[in-house]
Amino acid sequence: MDSKWIKFLGITLIVILAGLFVFSSLQKDEPPAAVEIPTTQPSATPLPPETVDIFSGLIFKNDEGLFQVNNSGTAEKIAECSADVLNTDGKSMFYHQDGDIWQLDLETCEAENITNTLASWEVNPQVWAEQTDILFYGVDPEMSAGAPALFNLSNDLQVFLDGPEGWTNSGVAPSPDGNQIALHSNSGPAIYDLNKNQLAVIDLSSFDLNEKDFGRIEAPSWSPDGNKLAWVVGYQGQIGHLILDFESQNAEILHLYIPVGRGGWPRPAIWSPDGNWLIADVWADGFNQEGLYILASDGSKEYFAGSQYGIVVWSPDSQLIIYSSSGDSQETHYFSVSDGSSTLLPLPSDGRPVAWLSP
Repeated sequence: MDSKWIKFLGITLIVILAGLFVFSSLQKDEPPAAVEIPTTQPSATPLPPETVDIFSGLIFKNDEGLFQVNNSGTAEKIAECSADVLNTDGKSMFYHQDGDIWQLDLETCEAENITNTLASWEVNPQVWAEQTDILFYGVDPEMSAGAPALFNLSNDLQVFLDGPEGWTNSGVAPSPDGNQIALHSNSGPAIYDLNKNQLAVIDLSSFDLNEKDFGRIEAPSWSPDGNKLAWVVGYQGQIGHLILDFESQNAEILHLYIPVGRGGWPRPAIWSPDGNWLIADVWADGFNQEGLYILASDGSKEYFAGSQYGIVVWSPDSQLIIYSSSGDSQETHYFSVSDGSSTLLPLPSDGRPVAWLSP
């Protein structure tokens, strides 16, 4: 049997056992009561035909290929094939299969194995809009998403951001200026300087925070202006979203909640293009409290959008999000941050959002 598959079967057993001990990653103190903020739980309504053109620029995929909504609100096929992650040049997509990262040419629909390794397992490709020759992925995942690595597409050079023994549950966060990469490191939350090829751990005390109050600090994401970093953190027995403001040196924790016991870690927050909102993946232990939340970045407001969801994308004007259901219904909705309403979007039954570009 292939050595990769033997490793995969062993990893699967380890991950199942690890799910029993998720709370060991959080502080053992008696947790305080979770913060309760009133939220909106909208019901879906059909999409009015005359509003379809507001989705101009939306890219989605299904079994028939890749599509983009034009200025008239019509979905045009732009490729006969599709994969998971759209490259920043729009000409190819990435995916992982059989322990390797593959690149799919959207013009020819031919796929190339770009890692092609026998001794390691690469997963979860991630692109960098400001560095089109760079791809990120995890290497040899066990009870995590693997050791975070950078791959240069122009010279096939792989660099481990925290050494081959590093690990992450949530990928990395490349900065908008194209120079820095935030990641969970073995020494704590850190930033890798691409120009210096150097990893520096973030000093939480400079934000007037006590490191002992925190358990895991993972799943980073940069604000669009590059001044803030959001992390999913374990804090005094709860989970929340820590916002570090490097300009003011202030810090704030949004939406603290008591987590449900499960393996892994919530996904990174997704900032709106204007930096005023974050999409949060919440693993709360409570009915109608787990799922997709939209949080104001200043902590002033939040919405609950749904309990089961898959891919989520922001509109270019930061007013709407589109998310696909991960439940049996396989539906796609759009959510308005102006009034907290959720509306059914009539994509094909197997359609899934990929990206939303400015028209």
